[in-house]
Amino acid sequence: MLTFAEIWERIVERPAAEFLVTPDMRLDYGGFAELLRRFSSTFDRSGLATGDRVLILTRNEPLAIAAFAAALLDGLVPVIMAPHPPSAWQALRLRLRRVWRCWMMNAALKAGGVT
Repeated sequence: MLTFAEIWERIVERPAAEFLVTPDMRLDYGGFAELLRRFSSTFDRSGLATGDRVLILTRNEPLAIAAFAAALLDGLVPVIMAPHPPSAWQALRLRLRRVWRCWMMNAALKAGGVT
């Protein structure tokens, strides 16, 4: 397991090295760094403050990992959930919005160019 400090070292020293490999895709450290930058920028534009919760709903594991890491680095509280069945998370989202200052990543990321 790598620490964030070790991940940053690899981003700087070996951006083309593999960070994550799944059956469907490969992500190198440079690509991971770019996702971190995009998520961080999107979080900032959304007006999130330290301690705000970010609900991450995606089937895309590399995006979920990058969103989780970026949220931690921004001082946010990431909450990851599987996005199915849709009816269950829609109901949960409505309850969470009443309790938390909760940000939904899907629409904001598409607006920021992350797919």
